[in-house]
Amino acid sequence: MADDKKILTGYVNNNYDKSGIDNLTKFMGYNPNVYLDPAVNGYAFIFVTKPSLFLYPQKPTINDNERTLAYENMCSDSKFTSFLTEENSNKKDQLIIKQLSYFEFSDVESLFLPIFTNMTKSFTPGDLTLDTIEAFRNRDGFFYTLPKSTTMSEASSTISLSVTETDNLDFLKMLTLWVNYIKNISNGTFIANSEMIRQNMIDYMSSIYFFVVGPDGRTLKYWSRYTGAYPTAVPYSSLGYNKGSINHVELDVPFTYTFKEEMDPRILEDFNIVSLGLVSPELFIDNRYDDFIKETEVNNNNGYDSFINSKLLDKQSLFTGSRSSIIKESNRNPIVYYQQVKSSNSVSQDMDRTYVLSFGSDTIKNDLFNSIIDDDDAFSYSELNDDLS
Repeated sequence: MADDKKILTGYVNNNYDKSGIDNLTKFMGYNPNVYLDPAVNGYAFIFVTKPSLFLYPQKPTINDNERTLAYENMCSDSKFTSFLTEENSNKKDQLIIKQLSYFEFSDVESLFLPIFTNMTKSFTPGDLTLDTIEAFRNRDGFFYTLPKSTTMSEASSTISLSVTETDNLDFLKMLTLWVNYIKNISNGTFIANSEMIRQNMIDYMSSIYFFVVGPDGRTLKYWSRYTGAYPTAVPYSSLGYNKGSINHVELDVPFTYTFKEEMDPRILEDFNIVSLGLVSPELFIDNRYDDFIKETEVNNNNGYDSFINSKLLDKQSLFTGSRSSIIKESNRNPIVYYQQVKSSNSVSQDMDRTYVLSFGSDTIKNDLFNSIIDDDDAFSYSELNDDLS
């Protein structure tokens, strides 16, 4: 058993050489058979933040003007009245209206909609393209093509999430409420949230985060965010009938977004702000955020912000800060942080920094695997050794 302990705790992957570095710096003629580490796809996550629809499913028992107005919104459209507390048919429907409602009205456990993360089967991000212009045209029709900007590929467009519907039709119910809320707010049937108006915010919009990770399920390779996103259709056509055909119901959920951005560390900081629940109606920043203010070092020569020193991305700051109790909970929301790992391009002990996507410790229950990934919010080596002995 002692030998097993040494094997487990002393595990080092030495299957890498310096071919990756050589590939960037040296010419390798005659197509030599060298070892290279290819990118592998098929490992990704979608995170959709909840909207803050001005809805309240329970008749206020005290004189609360905001809750009363939100309750009257629901009573003015029959599509919403079936989700009232006294009319509600099951607990899943109660959760749907709770997750979509203005978070000041409900004790939501997450500012994300977990069902999209759990059930999304496929998603294709858009390309970043450089727009061009024609310049210096001569009388023969010849011209130069010059680069201009990337605005058109970053600005408003559409994306689609492919999901598997549930037995309770959770997606279709959620989208029905979401889309009809947008319609009712736009035509004046519903009263808008005065607090959101004061903050110049549109309550039916959300953000969609897309993370591509390595085969380990943790190391971030690519990330992007689609801001100002909202559904544009309810795909009822997916419930079509074919006699004798029994299949799972698959949906393509279309979203329109306002702006897309990619590979910016600020996206990861904002993801952690949402994940840790550091938002509130007052400028949507909580006082508890004080200890997690983005701590940056300004280089006097170059004037850039150092994200390595960000309290929102530094592992030590996250796990020892004022919100560490939330981070250490087994059922917390996912977070992203820096972590040093052994360089994949060298057999030496060189360390690389990488971003890691970390779920709660209960997400992975295999003790052996938790010891190998060596995550502070998972099982430690000492705990594993105690189990083995």
